[in-house]
Amino acid sequence: MIFFSRSHMRMPKEQIRRLIGPISEGAALLHGTCVEAALKLFETGYLPSGRRCFKELRGYIYFAPVNSEMPPGLRKEFQNFDRARALESAADYAGNHGEERYITEQAVAAGIPEAHAEKVMLEWIYGGNYNIPKRERELVNNLDYESIIRQASNRKGVVIEADRSILDIGVELDDEDDAVKLHCPRGLPAKYVKRIEPQGPEEVQIINNYLARIS
Repeated sequence: MIFFSRSHMRMPKEQIRRLIGPISEGAALLHGTCVEAALKLFETGYLPSGRRCFKELRGYIYFAPVNSEMPPGLRKEFQNFDRARALESAADYAGNHGEERYITEQAVAAGIPEAHAEKVMLEWIYGGNYNIPKRERELVNNLDYESIIRQASNRKGVVIEADRSILDIGVELDDEDDAVKLHCPRGLPAKYVKRIEPQGPEEVQIINNYLARIS
């Protein structure tokens, strides 16, 4: 388990600008997430770890590894993961997280507490029925499902390239997926984030709007 000291501090605008752009040719570790996670990084200096609604993911950050850039001990575990496949995997996760976060935020905006809003998102995307109190269920029934799902599909997320130095601080193989993971319950410090590549026009606009708001 990796614990990092936390001091909430907004990242300087120029530092953020330097991070935004295509991932590098020598990228080793790629993480797909929603643009809101990137904004949280900008505001606090820490990239949030796994989603609360999935207990097994809580506190972890997952990375698609590029085989050729892995240390010999890990390289054999990811023989089919060249740069293109790692980027495709991270981009898929980014899109999924982007959709999930958009739906959750729309439910929160309708007055549903976030813990129940995440259950709404899980129902809408993955099916099933979750224990949602009657009042919140009534609010869910008033949401414009078709419109929200359509807008959510426009969210493509961001791919984050991590500095390869995190390979030295406790990454683990993930037993159920083609990934490595880092246990950092308080989030990943900005110093380990090398690049952020928006995956869609909405993400570009959201980041540009954020930069325009800060000094």
